[in-house]
Amino acid sequence: MDQFYSVGNNTKEVEPFNAEEREKVIRTLPKGYARDFYEFAFWTGLRTGEQIGLRWKNVDLDRGYIYVRESVVKGKLVGLKTASVNTPFITQSSRRIFMPHFGTQTVSYH
Repeated sequence: MDQFYSVGNNTKEVEPFNAEEREKVIRTLPKGYARDFYEFAFWTGLRTGEQIGLRWKNVDLDRGYIYVRESVVKGKLVGLKTASVNTPFITQSSRRIFMPHFGTQTVSYH
């Protein structure tokens, strides 16, 4: 049992926006970077720091994947850890995320 860490009882369950709430947010934003930023966040589920830390070298438009390898934390770009058996609890880890076709169009536009 030494491998497991308690996150305590103070952690809140994440309550993501439902479809209606997402659409309301998108509709209220003017077309442009802000709308694209939030649409991309909703499509991918990226954390804000991960989205800001996303670099073109980690975007594969041909295959439709983004590779989350960096994040902006307290204003600094940091690399994310790779999850492994020896690291039982990681709050942020590198991963590959599929980008829907419409997400690929938005990214390639910018």
